[in-house]
Amino acid sequence: MELYIEDFSIESAIVRFREEVEGGPEGVYKIVNLNGRSIDRDIIDTFEGNGHVVFCYTEKETGPNTNKSQFSTVEHHVFKGTKKWVTKYLAVYDTPNSLEVVPESGAEMKGDCVTKAREASEKTKRDTFVVLGKSPEGFKRLQSTIKYKPSNGQKPGRYRFIW
Repeated sequence: MELYIEDFSIESAIVRFREEVEGGPEGVYKIVNLNGRSIDRDIIDTFEGNGHVVFCYTEKETGPNTNKSQFSTVEHHVFKGTKKWVTKYLAVYDTPNSLEVVPESGAEMKGDCVTKAREASEKTKRDTFVVLGKSPEGFKRLQSTIKYKPSNGQKPGRYRFIW
């Protein structure tokens, strides 16, 4: 299967791919960026249809940004009151530095988190790691949003995803 997405960067195209294909190919968890590499059809055929690897590459580059000074916009999120951080254990997929958190894995006790991580690992057949972190209490973790600001005439790039 394949999907084409138009966006201003391959990173944002990958985010959109994950949103659009949710509930689509089962077990998609690794996206291999083929930019700068030759695309070997044998490699793609090896992984195609197994539902675990998605290949993506830039088919058309993004046009130039002609904005004179600012290439992004900033939106600050203000929360009134005391900000308190609580220590929590979280289970994450694939690497200890991953940002992909196992759903419902946050726990105050390590044993509870390990149990949830084990269940997720057995269900998805992916490695999971339990990490110690801080969780906000009474406020949201997101403090500012910085979004890319394309120029008026800038054309998005085209990205192809194959799985």
